[in-house]
Amino acid sequence: MIFAGMMLGFTGFCLLGVNMERYQAVIFKKSLANPAHRLLTGLGWLLLVAALMTCMQNLSTSVGLALGMGMLTIPAGLCVLVLNYVPRLMLPAGVLTLAMAALLLGKGVSGG
Repeated sequence: MIFAGMMLGFTGFCLLGVNMERYQAVIFKKSLANPAHRLLTGLGWLLLVAALMTCMQNLSTSVGLALGMGMLTIPAGLCVLVLNYVPRLMLPAGVLTLAMAALLLGKGVSGG
């Protein structure tokens, strides 16, 4: 479940990154409306919480949270690199990793 959690975390960070004003101009060529802005923020945080919950699924709460926080540093670093060098790929990358996480969670494949 760790790989699925990393993918959910990456998608959450993608949504939060796309939600920033300076990247909206690059990705969407305009600023998003307030309802869309709130929706992206809510979905991003929801996916980050879901990523932590996948880590805590088979472990105790304390170990799962520690592992989850450490595990979320990798997707966060990847999002920083993608936003700085190829911001137009942020949204497709987020959608792709969300689909892959759904496949992993649906099949019950364990990453660790």
